[in-house]
Amino acid sequence: MDKDSNIKNLDTYLSLCKYELMEAGKIIHTEIEELRVKIYEQDQLMEMLKSAGFKHIRTLKAFDQSSEPATQDESIVYECRK
Repeated sequence: MDKDSNIKNLDTYLSLCKYELMEAGKIIHTEIEELRVKIYEQDQLMEMLKSAGFKHIRTLKAFDQSSEPATQDESIVYECRK
């Protein structure tokens, strides 16, 4: 998968992903996906989740859900229940 991220504005990013399906060493299908990603500060996202009615909000370390996220982590997983 190829990724190329470009800054659209201060907290929104455009990410273009290219997926190639290969068979017998040859590309048989290519798919391009455009993702727009909005970046939030942790406290800002927590407030939005609470405002949406979520009562049980837990933060987890990305790729290691048995650990709490560290302050320097760039990605945090949110587990939310109403």
